[in-house]
Amino acid sequence: MTIQSGVGLRIFKDFDRPSPSLIAKFKGIPSSNINDEMNRLFCMRHNIKPLNP
Repeated sequence: MTIQSGVGLRIFKDFDRPSPSLIAKFKGIPSSNINDEMNRLFCMRHNIKPLNP
């Protein structure tokens, strides 16, 4: 018997984005450094896109 929780890899398209002024403060910092400080949550390369947009 296989138990499926219904939770898996998901793509979230609707979420609150940070303000442009906050983003500007991170300019010049490598995304990998920011990612490490966020415990590697929700950070990926900008050019990764959904397969079925």
